[in-house]
Amino acid sequence: MRSLVVDDSKSVRFFLRDTLRQYGACEAAETGVEGVKMFEDALKDNIPFNLVVMDIMLPELNGHDALKQIADLEKEYHVSGKDKAKYIMISSLKDGRNMMRAHYEEGVALYITKPIRRETLKEALINLGFVVHPVRELMDIA
Repeated sequence: MRSLVVDDSKSVRFFLRDTLRQYGACEAAETGVEGVKMFEDALKDNIPFNLVVMDIMLPELNGHDALKQIADLEKEYHVSGKDKAKYIMISSLKDGRNMMRAHYEEGVALYITKPIRRETLKEALINLGFVVHPVRELMDIA
């Protein structure tokens, strides 16, 4: 799994990178503009991100608009189906309007409110199919 974290909080970026690096490569951006550029550069270099974790409230370009641009880049580069990145939106905003917009307009798979716990993030990765659930892993061994 290759992931991209976009958040303007240095401590949140550190926490998310530290957690996600347990499951594969992880890069981080501070602004929406920087995140979109990193996503496009990865597509150009043929090393695309599988997961994007995006904050809503960002300088220069908010998370909603950044994810729309990322989705447009995937279309432009003919990325489709299982090859498309999965998006997790993170925010301290708990209002339904932002959640609905994230799901229906940006194609966000999951919306997680801050503060984020490691267990919550791991559960999200299990739900998205990036991590095998520990119980299932034990069943596969037996």
